[in-house]
Amino acid sequence: MANLSAESRHEIPMTNPPEERRIDCEIVDLVQEHWKIRHAPLLLSQLGSRISRENAAVIKNESENLAAYLRDRLADHVEVIQSRQNPTIIAAIPATVGKDSNIDIDAMLETPRRSVFPRFHPAFWAAFVKEPAPRTRRYVSVGPPPRFQELSDDATPSDADATEVASEYIVGDDSDVAAVHSSIKRWLIANSLDESLFLADRESRRKQLPSDDLLGRLIVALTSEELKRMSIPLDIVSKLRRQSV
Repeated sequence: MANLSAESRHEIPMTNPPEERRIDCEIVDLVQEHWKIRHAPLLLSQLGSRISRENAAVIKNESENLAAYLRDRLADHVEVIQSRQNPTIIAAIPATVGKDSNIDIDAMLETPRRSVFPRFHPAFWAAFVKEPAPRTRRYVSVGPPPRFQELSDDATPSDADATEVASEYIVGDDSDVAAVHSSIKRWLIANSLDESLFLADRESRRKQLPSDDLLGRLIVALTSEELKRMSIPLDIVSKLRRQSV
């Protein structure tokens, strides 16, 4: 995790105890790292959970809450933003991001109903949430059905339509639905692809998608290394194939 530069550290008031300065640097690092990895605001509820009880006590002594602390002490490094749709949603972003007119921060904090999101094929969705294996590159193929594969750095995908999913688009399985959809949207735009190619249509899934049953979902959820270690009796395989999701 990157630390503040020497120049940036001097911007934090030096009259405060050393412990508080360490807290400030830790908070800025957390917000910056979250944006770098997720390309999304860090909710203050999540930020607060990562701060130790001792540091939280220091913040409470300085300000009425975490948002006030960030505004009072770290405005040069962190910007506090609030959802217009739901004022209870408050988050933090790097101050430099808030100055970028091309980024719609309000849209990132919206809380639309789950139904407004398109439903993607499970294999395609997994390509954006599963952590990649070391020294591999991930590719997505249109299909049908859509699928992803991980290859060694020097390997070439067999599918002519295979498109790489770079690490910057993989948000992790602990991300919320909105964050995954945001990453998928950026990937589609960057590669000039239509989302309809990767949607999970119910009728077509019944006919052709391997992940429309419990066994298919299990295969999608596991890495290639985990699949190598797995052994399932045939009667269990048959049962999983009969159980649709």
